[in-house]
Amino acid sequence: AHVYEKEIHFKNIFLVCIIIMLFRRIYIKQILDRISVNWNSILNTVDRNEGTYKVSSVNFGVYLPHSPSQAAGLPQPSITDKGERSAKYFPKRKRPSKADVQEQLTLLKIIRGYQIRGHLAAVLDPLSIKRKKLFRPEFPSRIVVRQHRLAVDREKSYLLPSTTFVGRGQYRMLLGDIIKRLNEAYCNTLGVEFMYDQMQHTRNWISEEVESADRVFFTKEERINILQRLAAVEALEILLRDKLPQEMRLSVWGLESGIIAVQELIKRACWLGADTFIIGMRRTGRLSILANVLQKPLKEIYSLITPVDRGLIKYTHGAYSEIPLPGNDSGVARVSLTATSTIPEAFFPLVLGKTKGIQTREFDQDLRERVWPVIIHGMREINAQGVAYETLKLQLHNDFSPSGAINLVFGTRADYRIEENDPTLSSYCTDVMKVINAPILHVNADDVEKVINAIDMAVKFRKEFQRSVVVHIVGYNRWLNLLPPLDYKDEIRKKATEEKKPVTLQYGKILIDDKVITEKEFDAILLEENNKVQDAWNEAVTQSQSFDWKKWSDVVSPQLPRKNKTIAEGAPIITGYDKDKLINFANLLAKEPVGFALRSSDLIKLKQNSNMVYRNSLDWIMCEALAFASLIEEGYQIRMCGTHVNRRGHILKEMSDDPCPRRHNMIESLFHFSRPFFTICKGTNSLYGTLAFQIGFSLGDPNAFVIWEAPVGDKISRVQPILDTYVAAAKFKLFYECGIVMYIPHGQKCVDAFTVCNGRPERFLQLCSDDEAVITLDPSKQLQDINMIVVNPYNAAAIFHLLRRHNFLPHRTPLVTFMPEDITECSPEFRATFEDLSGDKTFQRFIGESSIITDFNKVRKFCSVLDVFMQI
Repeated sequence: AHVYEKEIHFKNIFLVCIIIMLFRRIYIKQILDRISVNWNSILNTVDRNEGTYKVSSVNFGVYLPHSPSQAAGLPQPSITDKGERSAKYFPKRKRPSKADVQEQLTLLKIIRGYQIRGHLAAVLDPLSIKRKKLFRPEFPSRIVVRQHRLAVDREKSYLLPSTTFVGRGQYRMLLGDIIKRLNEAYCNTLGVEFMYDQMQHTRNWISEEVESADRVFFTKEERINILQRLAAVEALEILLRDKLPQEMRLSVWGLESGIIAVQELIKRACWLGADTFIIGMRRTGRLSILANVLQKPLKEIYSLITPVDRGLIKYTHGAYSEIPLPGNDSGVARVSLTATSTIPEAFFPLVLGKTKGIQTREFDQDLRERVWPVIIHGMREINAQGVAYETLKLQLHNDFSPSGAINLVFGTRADYRIEENDPTLSSYCTDVMKVINAPILHVNADDVEKVINAIDMAVKFRKEFQRSVVVHIVGYNRWLNLLPPLDYKDEIRKKATEEKKPVTLQYGKILIDDKVITEKEFDAILLEENNKVQDAWNEAVTQSQSFDWKKWSDVVSPQLPRKNKTIAEGAPIITGYDKDKLINFANLLAKEPVGFALRSSDLIKLKQNSNMVYRNSLDWIMCEALAFASLIEEGYQIRMCGTHVNRRGHILKEMSDDPCPRRHNMIESLFHFSRPFFTICKGTNSLYGTLAFQIGFSLGDPNAFVIWEAPVGDKISRVQPILDTYVAAAKFKLFYECGIVMYIPHGQKCVDAFTVCNGRPERFLQLCSDDEAVITLDPSKQLQDINMIVVNPYNAAAIFHLLRRHNFLPHRTPLVTFMPEDITECSPEFRATFEDLSGDKTFQRFIGESSIITDFNKVRKFCSVLDVFMQI
């Protein structure tokens, strides 16, 4: 038979009909609900004499048109046929009324109100001063739902929208159950701020974590372990109150759950693949962190606060420990508590930089997952210090981001929300964290299990999205009760603190009520922890304690070996390089990259480089680039940061209308490495934060050559606290070996130079620890004993040898280099040749006379105006 268009043989049609009949007999109801009645006419009017049937396509599959002999009078059957339908199998749906639609929209607004403003009604104040402890999960708060109201009928069922997860698998729920679950999720002792995040998938992830029933379940043994740890923290705080009341500023008494939060953070992060933690904090709770988190012996901790060496503040020193993980015989967590200063929030950028240095020192992408920064902020400091905002903005840059940090805020005051007349004018002390869209979890410190739930959520968020997260633990300081009240607010707070039971007693009562332990077992736990602390104190008092600074180093193990040269005592450090390689590097730096449409200014710069190579007259920029290239070839990583670092022309941009044009790294193009060895970070105007970050990076990677360049004009007054703490006093106070290189463009050309320029060499010379009464003839010994090196290079060759010598020193010392303000304009006397950079040349501290003078009368003499006046 002839086939026209799309045809199916009769045998196939017959087989299809048999299959349809079988399905009709077995699943009559299901088939009738889905198949039009017009198919019956097709099945009953098949012309068996015809050999074929024509088939043509329609919207929903294919239909079988009648044969030419049956064309008259038969309608075309189709699944989408608009003919009459059976009312029995296809009842008409009832359109929802306008009131039902309005109620459904109101429910959606109420759910969104809980997600946005639920934290305002949460029970966060442990002293019940700001808001009385009144939690009724059956009724929504007015501050949450605002003007949106639903009917009083709580037995009415509503369809749940896709933006909520309170259904936990259900699609419809009663109104009363919806309100109850929303109150339990957002208005209990945990409040969440996250709806300002611009990423929809992160908002959905957080709402699912908060609203779902997948909470952290604690076994009987785990709850007893939590109680034991709380008792250990409280025992140490009570000892400080009784034995050393003058050191109560280090106390965290009243915020014991914050220490439990740090312990749980390390444990749960290790379950997700992390193994190294860099902790930064100021002083509140520092002793408890050392004792309960880093597990330092109490006898050694007491040496930090005993009257030995009273003039030295020792609790600011760092520490490092390898903590065995519970339930894992071979696994350990490497925890480093960074040494800090008394300057508020100065440790914040330092810790992030140190973490970034450890993550990149082995060029291992897995280190981003394994090394986590943990920042413990104070309530007042994070809201008032500008460096906190600077550091948060730095995390938005890839070159400064450690792939997210866990920020813990210890709210040790009852007024966890800022007063209305406070000049900061913010709702919470953590509002500054919203600039990076970090979710904020506010939790009541008295609810220990809820604190652990918040930590578990924060750890999962950092692991999932590689972003920062904030956990605000709202507590109070019990030791403030020992101070006399200043105003009526302090009297109210003091009275509330006296009536408040410690969190250890509260949690112990909960376990007793739940029949997890008995009162006798609870008393035994308290007595055991108190005896441990008291015995360690008695042992420390009877024995003379000498402070050993080697035990208080925060260097993360295993420490990378320094790639320095073996230098004999008294011998100069040879910094010259192979001449042929230097010429090859210089020619490549003057070569136009292939496939790049450069701007005219870049082409002029490349032509100038070519002329310098041809004439053998190298300026500052070329000598510096050759020093970088030689160090990279020897395996060093170079990182530059500053406001005007791009004026060197090491990074070329393509001439394009694209707002983000392609970039060409001239120095990295010299080598065919798959990993970046030369990084230029055009930082923001944040001098304070970028310098501290660069210092931390130098501490994290001892083999990295880290450079920070000040703005043009000697403007370094904003970084003076960092200079005093982490540069001048780093070696002898914090026991830091920092190899940071500071470039200071020197030259007061502006009109108001004496008022805005303060990068004068005498300021840094005053900070040097070089004793003028002690003369050291060995230059290497002198470089080892001082706290920093101050240099003013005399020509371009000096900067080449200076940079190479600084990396080859057996010890790490900060280098302060005064450079010309305009390095693009180089006089002929300042230039160098390839011969000056190669061979056995070295850095010359002094330049002697090139010729012998026989006639001293021909020597030109100069003197000051004062000497001339005295001679007259």
